[in-house]
Amino acid sequence: MLEELYNIYKENFKFNIRSKATEISILSNPDNKIIEERNNQGKLIGVAVINKSTILMLCVDKEYRNKGIGSKLLKKSEELVLENGYSKINLGEGFDYLMPGVPILDDNESFFKKRGYVHSWGEDECFDMDMNLDDIDYNEKVGDTIDGILYRFATINDLKEIEECVNDAEEKFTKYYMNSALYNDANNERVLIALKDKKVCGTLIVSIEVEAKSTGSVGCTTTMTAYRHRKIASNMVRIGTRYLKDIGMKYGHLGYTYTGLDKMYGYAGYKISNKYMMAEKTLKN
Repeated sequence: MLEELYNIYKENFKFNIRSKATEISILSNPDNKIIEERNNQGKLIGVAVINKSTILMLCVDKEYRNKGIGSKLLKKSEELVLENGYSKINLGEGFDYLMPGVPILDDNESFFKKRGYVHSWGEDECFDMDMNLDDIDYNEKVGDTIDGILYRFATINDLKEIEECVNDAEEKFTKYYMNSALYNDANNERVLIALKDKKVCGTLIVSIEVEAKSTGSVGCTTTMTAYRHRKIASNMVRIGTRYLKDIGMKYGHLGYTYTGLDKMYGYAGYKISNKYMMAEKTLKN
């Protein structure tokens, strides 16, 4: 069953960039509930994967769409979530996610809106951003000092100041910086820091082929409150992205980002590639 689930997911969401290990881990969670639709030959042609109050995946193979299969899977999913004691259902993001929400492709968004789902982020958008690293036209690099700020990779000795910086800037990111493996030069994720007078005032995590071959990313960008509006975050993104190119990465991918960050990442050359409806619905018995 897992192989079938994975195959139908990859066939219907080819654009999505996540590591196979992550995808398999999410799809194989023993707490998942599976609602399936098969054709007369027994082939899996539609499926919903539910965990707690979240639909992690709902899809129907292209040749079988517009036949009521998606509506049936969604209705059964809502009934299951109600039976599990939840009054609200969401699509995509939950305890984990294959995609943040409903990808805005074809008529996906209208399909869910017609069935009572709303975008839970109001005016804010959720999206992925991508770039071809061959398009980089800037030279900022690790080790540079720009306007009195030094940018370098962190060591484990910087961890205390990094924690203080991230707690001040974006406390929800702190847990991601506490992994000691990030401070090992051989790791495929590293921490870039900005220092003013030897004090850590900005942080960024640089990831190398974590999600896909020849693809890197930058994220969890933070700048201490007292040091904002100096382009520190924008410079870290450019330096981290330049580093990815210099070590041989071909593409930069930023998953699950949102309105307000598009300008900062856009300054480094990233462009919005896929948008998502952060869909949710209040259920009634």
